Amino acid sequence: MAQSSLPLSSILIFQVFLLRSMLIWTWIVSIRKWRHKIPVLLSRDATDPESIRLGLAVSSREIAGEISPSRRPHKSLIRVTDLGDESEATVLDVIIPSWNPRHAVRFPLSLIPLDLQSSVHVGTRLFAAVDIGADDSQDLYFNSFELALEPDQNNGLA
Repeated sequence: MAQSSLPLSSILIFQVFLLRSMLIWTWIVSIRKWRHKIPVLLSRDATDPESIRLGLAVSSREIAGEISPSRRPHKSLIRVTDLGDESEATVLDVIIPSWNPRHAVRFPLSLIPLDLQSSVHVGTRLFAAVDIGADDSQDLYFNSFELALEPDQNNGLA
């Protein structure tokens, strides 16, 4: 019987890291519904008095109507690359070319209005208000969805 070249402790650490990553990813997807109303998210690892002070200052400015450029929504084209199930909810993976054309972002199908949900499948293109100034995918929020017209294969632009 072949033995693993990795010590058991390394395997357990990897499994814990993988589980923690999956839980964080699930949390990010589930909070996405309210993300447009949450100016700052602090991870437990990055929480210290200074980050809390800065977070409160950003939140106060946003409540006063001063939205930072990185949080301003812009009408953006998004393309659905995958549909799946996560934590008993249907989720979409989308590409936002105006944010990062090589990085898929996940959010729950429930963010999209009910009357549009049946039209969503892999390859669907939508317009949504997205804060494309965000540095990290966990900071992205989506709202104001509308279906984009399918590209016209005969106009030379598709």
